[in-house]
Amino acid sequence: MTDVTTSTGKQLLPNQRGQILLLGLAAWLIGIVGLIALGKGFDHLKQIKDGKMDPTGRGMVVLGMILGVAGLVVNLSLLIHQCARS
Repeated sequence: MTDVTTSTGKQLLPNQRGQILLLGLAAWLIGIVGLIALGKGFDHLKQIKDGKMDPTGRGMVVLGMILGVAGLVVNLSLLIHQCARS
């Protein structure tokens, strides 16, 4: 990843959109990873809002967060269902 420079010459941190999206997808296999995707996603969006991070790929960050929460919910639902059957 390379640093991004704005038109005013300010250096921005490179985004982590791929990592957050991958964590969101992994949450479908290991539900708890969804919390990590959610936390990293909120941190990433805050840094974008504060002007410290490259804003490209914001949609992928949000998608990773949504997938992370959905994967967590599905895994928790399956766990509750299995416990109820026992």
